[in-house]
Order: sequence, then C-alpha cells, then structure tokens
Amino acid sequence: MVPKSVPSTALVATVAVTLLLAGCRKSDVEVFGFGADGIQLPYEASMVGSETCGLCHQDHVEWQETNHMAQSGRLVTPENRHRWFSDEQLARPTKRPASAVSRGPRFRRTEGGVALEHDGLPPARVDAIFGSGAHGLTPVEINGATAVRELSVSFLAGPGIWIPTPGQEMSLESLGHVMPDEDAARCVGCHATGLAWKKGKLDVEGSAVGVQCERCHGPGSAHVEAMVRRKEDVRIFNPASLPSKQQVEFCGQCHRKVSDLDPDQILNDTPETARHAGTALMLSACFTESPPQNSISCLDCHDPHQNISADDPFNAACLNCHTSPLTDHTESLDASADCVRCHMKKTRGLGHIEFTSHWIRSPAQGIVTEDPQRRQLVSHLDSAYREVLRDEQLGPMAKSDVLVRTAMTTAMLGQPGAAQDLAAALALQPRYAARLKIATEYSRAGDANEAVRVVEAAIEAEPRRSEAFERLVKLYDQRGDPERSAQTVLSWSQRIPGDVRLGQFLMSQNRFDEAEAHFRRGLEIEPQSAASHVQLGNLRRRRGEFAESVEHYRRAVDIAPEYVDAFVKLGQTLSAGGDASGALVHLQRAVSLDPASGPAHAELGMVLARTGDYEAASAQFEAALVADSTSSRAHWGMGRVRESQGDLAAAAAHYRTSAGIRANPEVFSRLAWILATAPDEGVRDGSEAVRLARQVAEMTRYKDPMVLSILAAAFTEVGAFDSARSIARRGLALIESDSTPAASSLRRRLEGYTRTSVEAQRR
Repeated sequence: MVPKSVPSTALVATVAVTLLLAGCRKSDVEVFGFGADGIQLPYEASMVGSETCGLCHQDHVEWQETNHMAQSGRLVTPENRHRWFSDEQLARPTKRPASAVSRGPRFRRTEGGVALEHDGLPPARVDAIFGSGAHGLTPVEINGATAVRELSVSFLAGPGIWIPTPGQEMSLESLGHVMPDEDAARCVGCHATGLAWKKGKLDVEGSAVGVQCERCHGPGSAHVEAMVRRKEDVRIFNPASLPSKQQVEFCGQCHRKVSDLDPDQILNDTPETARHAGTALMLSACFTESPPQNSISCLDCHDPHQNISADDPFNAACLNCHTSPLTDHTESLDASADCVRCHMKKTRGLGHIEFTSHWIRSPAQGIVTEDPQRRQLVSHLDSAYREVLRDEQLGPMAKSDVLVRTAMTTAMLGQPGAAQDLAAALALQPRYAARLKIATEYSRAGDANEAVRVVEAAIEAEPRRSEAFERLVKLYDQRGDPERSAQTVLSWSQRIPGDVRLGQFLMSQNRFDEAEAHFRRGLEIEPQSAASHVQLGNLRRRRGEFAESVEHYRRAVDIAPEYVDAFVKLGQTLSAGGDASGALVHLQRAVSLDPASGPAHAELGMVLARTGDYEAASAQFEAALVADSTSSRAHWGMGRVRESQGDLAAAAAHYRTSAGIRANPEVFSRLAWILATAPDEGVRDGSEAVRLARQVAEMTRYKDPMVLSILAAAFTEVGAFDSARSIARRGLALIESDSTPAASSLRRRLEGYTRTSVEAQRR
C-alpha cells in the first residue's frame, strides 16, 4: 500500500531522477494483466521497475528477495546460472520417463548461459526459470510473450531430483514443447511482470521477471509522478480496494479459479483442487454464502507483502465471523484452537508436495457423492463456468475448455444443452486434451459415432501423440467393431513406430504376442531403448518367465542407470525368485535415485519384511504411504508388519484399506484369518471372514489348502461347524501325500477343524 506520509524533498528529487532514467528504459514494456487485455486504468502509465518503487517502499521491495511470488520467475544469465545449474545440481539423479529414449536430454552450461541438449538436435536455450524452487522449477525458452517452449526436464525440490516436466512424461518432443499462444501468455503472465525485447531477442536488462510490484499494482510511472508533484490522486491500482469477491478473482489469475478445473476434479476432491488455492477458496461456504462485498478473501489471512509464517494469526480471520464456535464435533473449542488444521486439510499432489486445501469445510467432508449436496455443488459450478463465458477477453482455447465443463455440468444436472456446448467447444479449435474430453462426453451421452469423429480429428491434428489412438481403439471395441479396432492399432504402429504406450495397451488386452512383436520392433528402431526392455521384462514376467524378465530389466538399467522403475521391477522380480540380497541392492538404488518414489519404498519394505527385519520394513512402508497414501501394496506390507508385531487391530485396518484399493487374494486371506481367529473379540468378525475367505477359495477353485484352512476357521467362528469340517477334510485331501514341514503344520491345523470345539480351533 502507499504510505500516508509525504515523501521528503530529497527523496522526491531522487525519485524524479530515477523516474527519468528507469522510466524511460522501461516505458515500452507492457505490464502483464493491465492494458488492452487486462485491467483498464483511468490514467496513462508505464513500467518503472521495482527499484523505483523501493525508493519509498523499501520494506516491500526487500521482502521480494525471499518471497515466492517475486522468485516465481528469474532470468538465467552466465552470472547467476550457478544457482540452478552448478556441477552439484547437474549431477543430481534424473528420474526417467517411460519413453523410448536411451539417454534423456541433459543441461549443459554454455558460453552464453545454459542449454538443454539431446541426440544432436539443435539445443534449447534456458532463458528463464519458472517456479520459486521451494517445491520445484521448470526451465523455459522464451522467444516472445506468447512464444514459450516449456523444456522437458524440471527439478523437484523435495527429493532433490530432475524429473520429466509434468505433462511431458510420454512426449516425443525430447527437448520440450512450444506452448499454444494462450497458454504461453498465461504462463508468462504469472511468472513475469513484463518482458522487453531488443533486436528480436529477450532484453535481460529491460525485462521484469517474477511477480514484482507492478504485476499487482499496475504500471507505476503515473504514481511516481503524482508523488513527485504531491498530488492527492496517487494514481496506483490497489487490489485491496476491490470488493472481496473480485479480490479473490484477482489473485485467482495465477492461483486459479473454479472455472480452471473440471467438475470431476472438484467433486472427487483431487489433489489439483487443493493445489489451486483460489479454486478451493471459491468453493468454501465462507465465500459462496457471504455477500460479494465482504465475503472471505485472500487478504483476510495473507499479507501479500510478507512471507507466510507459522505464527500468522489465521484463527483471527475465522473468529471475525465465528465468534461462538459450535461444539457439536469437539468437547472443547476456544480461541486458541487451530481452525486451519481441522478445516483446511492437507493433501499431497505432484511430487508428493504437501498443499493446504483452501476449501474450508467440515473435516468429515471429502468426495461429494450424495444428493442434494452434490447437485447443489454441480449447480454452483455450472453458474461459475457460465459467468466466465461472458468474459469477452476469454481466448478461444480457454473458452473451449470452459464450454466442455458446462457440457459436463449440464449432463450431470440432467438438463438439455450439453450437445450444443460440445459442438461450440469443437468449433473453437480446442486443444488436444479438450478434444479427448469432448469425445468422452459424447460417449457418455451415447453418441459413439460423434465420439469417434472427434478422436479421429484429434489424431489428424497431432498424429504423433498416442492418447487418441488408444481412445479410438477402445471406442471401436465398445461398438463391437474388431476390424476397425485392428486397423487403428496398425495405423498407430505405423505412425508412431515402437511407441511404448501401444505395447502397454496390447498387454492390457492380453495380446501378448502382438505386444512382444511391437516391443521388439521398438528395439530394432532404437537398440538402446531401456523402456522397450522394461516392457519386455514385464511381459515375460506375466508369462511366468522370470529368468528372461530379469535379463531384460538388467539390460534396461545398464542402458539407463537412472531408470527408477527399471530398478524397482528388477528388485521385485529377484525377490519373487528368492534372491533377497540381490533385490535389496537394486531397490536401495531405486530409493537413492528417487527418495519420493512410493513403489520403490513399498517394494524395499516387502523384501525387508520377508527377511524378518520388520522395523526397517515399517520405515519403508511409512515412506511409501507418505509418498502415496493410496498405495495398496504399502498398506498390505504395513499390515504384515503389524500382524507380525501382534497388533492385529492395526493389521486388519491396513489390510482393509489395501483390499479397498485393489483386490488381492493374499490380502483377503490375511484379513479373513485375523477376523476369524483374533483373541480380541473387538477385532473378530466371523461373517466378514467367511465372505472374504469364500471369495478367495472361489478364486483358487478350492484347491489351495491354506485358503481352505482359513475358510474353515471362519466357518468355525460363526458356528457353522459342519461346513468347517467339510472344508477341512477337503484341504486334508489336497496335502495327503505332502510330507514337508509346512504341510505337516497345515495338516495339524486342518485336523483341528474336523472337531467341533471352538476352543480347539483357536489354540
């Protein structure tokens, strides 16, 4: 904000001179978000730069040195490149995508700065870094305000590794992709204040990268002149003067709005909802059910001129309205309670980064599935989308995206008009991803022919992308048209030879011979394709050919020593073959390459558990669940650890969670055994044990004696002794000639179930 005190004469003189020098230098730089395509100011002004602002607002400018907004974009020069591209930084592990390249692109310091290079292609310049680095950063090449190439390799701060730039994991553009004009303009507008050009090249001196003073307050020359001339009209834009609703929308330019997410993402409470603070806040009752002029806004909790601190009095904002908090969900609640901790839950998104959701609500509320709440939310989203469509400055791609979203909400509400919205979206030449969403909506509405037409158009528009090919094959399969499905697979293989995604798709349909031929074709095209070797390893393992699969995985890690998934697969397969020590070596390597890899931690935990090191295994499973709380395998492993430690209640809870995520006969079996035999009556549940054990017995066709012993125990728990005896005898018949120690132990257990004493079954 502008200080109320009048500047001193000396300061006024200094500012005047600075305006003369700096203002002239930046006068031709357009401030993003203002002017013809943004906020219209009632006066003429040009950029002066934050250095000029700092002559009066020194505390605010000093804050910019550490604030994430000011650091959200920085130009890369030979003088500062060491901050992101030092020898140590470049030597950090790189998590490779499942692409067909043998060695991914690499950054290299050059005489002029930094470049990304790969396979003899013309290198991509690193002109700027977008992202503060607190969570991560992405290098970009800037050839114009709407000509930006987002490079294919980004840095993830948590684990300290280089990763494929999100959205480019399967891209065939190995150096990165040139963003559509609309996307580039929005991207630059949230990571820079204004860009200057000199002889067709980015002018480092004249540009203002990062969110500096004038990105929020508008060009400042008129304000400086007003202060120099001591005018009452300070001529500066202040977002705090906007009504509350418009304040949130102003911040939402970069922190996103409701209209930026699909209704499915919001209804399912995906991590994207929490990641985009503006979107989430606009969904909160504090925002939607308050008058627009005084609803909750970002400024109620956040001072844009200060970094966030754990000591910030967030509760004060809540207590402005909630002066007498209800106690229907807690025994004690006072002004010292942490409102945020319960009502703004944390969730993990990209790279396992923890975000605080700004969707303020009851801690019990999650995915919205029930009416009338669901219908009310969909109706709210529909209104929000349609309000955005009235914005005359909305670009055609953005408008197409929003029209798809209105079609989705219209269909969810059971109202007419969805088809018209989809047709209007198509007429605007939507982006590739939007075309596939449009096809999905036509398919949901039962118009398979139109869905096919849309996907075919997507293929013609971008024939080197595989998502549409896969969608088209599935559409033909759903229509019962195997001939066209086969033709599409053939076209796919011809247009994108060796595409890993095609081989994976064929495997998912159990077309193993075709998949193998495709992967081998990929190796003919690129003999050093680590990804093709991994997929051949997966295929061999599914066929039970473990030795052959190990050889393919070994070849993959030899070619690509940073291929995390290959190390995980190799370790998992060696463990399944009984080589625990070999498995540990490769899984530990995977964890060192990517400390945030949930699968690597989960598989390492499994091997440690098999060796009896439950304490170390528990630590790995905990790390896996931090990385991905929905990891079925990590919950399974943690259940095994807790069961071995005698904590059967915790074991059952983990097994239940694992089974709810993914059906697994072994998990069902262990859960059924605990529910049937636990000493604690509070843990036992005979009926559920019978259901689970019977399900596994049917899966194994009643030919697994261990499963039959669990089913017998479950029948005993519910008092179905005749069934228990019958199942036990069936199991005994299966191991009649087996004299191994394991069979002898199982035999004694089964013989116990041929008796009717409940106590005998629990000994």
